[in-house]
Amino acid sequence: MQACAQNDNEVEITVKSRSDVDTQLETNLAVLVERAFAHRNGGILVTRHSHNKFTLALDPKVPFGQTIEVDRR
Repeated sequence: MQACAQNDNEVEITVKSRSDVDTQLETNLAVLVERAFAHRNGGILVTRHSHNKFTLALDPKVPFGQTIEVDRR
């Protein structure tokens, strides 16, 4: 499992097992929710790039208070 912060508003997650997916998404989503509430400049976009790679990002195109999931597999 690996979480790599691209910047304060984006995190890339690579997991080794299915059991790590939920834990890593929940942990990193909680961090971004705090940042979203602090800045109130958008919602959160969760993108699945493959079975083990995800990006979570604050996105001004997503309405504040919402999380949108996109599957790009």
